[in-house]
Amino acid sequence: MLDQITHEPAFDQLRTKEQLGYVVFSGARTTSTTIGYRFIVQSERTPEYLEGRIDSFLANYLPTLKNMSDSEFEGHQRSLVTKRMEKLKNLDQESSRLWTHVASDYFDFDLSYEDAASVKALTKKEMVEFFEHYISPSSPSRAKLAVHLRAQGTSKKSSTAIVEDAVKGLKLTSEDTTAKEAPVKGNGTKPWVIDDVRAFKSKLGVTPGPQPVRDLSEFEETDSKL
Repeated sequence: MLDQITHEPAFDQLRTKEQLGYVVFSGARTTSTTIGYRFIVQSERTPEYLEGRIDSFLANYLPTLKNMSDSEFEGHQRSLVTKRMEKLKNLDQESSRLWTHVASDYFDFDLSYEDAASVKALTKKEMVEFFEHYISPSSPSRAKLAVHLRAQGTSKKSSTAIVEDAVKGLKLTSEDTTAKEAPVKGNGTKPWVIDDVRAFKSKLGVTPGPQPVRDLSEFEETDSKL
């Protein structure tokens, strides 16, 4: 649901208005046991600057979410439910979905129906609380992983020119930038810089793996086919 309501505003702000780069993407990212919300930006600007602009968008979007009308929120709900309940068009799509559930080790073949039911029951108040707790840059409960990839070649554009372009993208002047844009308030935590990914991962504890949502015996066919 978070991706549903922020996808278009994020693209409009970061790609269309600020023109941070040709590639600007936001959306949900799932792994075996976790789910997250990610931004991907490919740009000539520095990773630190891009990270700041993403946090700025998230911080400034909270009032928009709070002021969202009930009808608009319900429209997002209907749109997402429609996507989750969309009928598969061919055997290839059905096979792909089934094998995805098998490969995940969850065997949750009713996930689409469960997601749709959860979205229908979601309230705007719960969405705001979720955003404030997990997404807002000022939340002490927020967890974030920022991956900075730097190109081998460097841009010939000076840092001053980059800042000027950023201001133009925001359609602000240097005098009114501070006045029109709310500063991003951090959560007081100190970032942990990971220089060696292999060494960092080697120190992590082992977490439980995915568990089937249903007993696998339910899928076994013991009757003879002859």
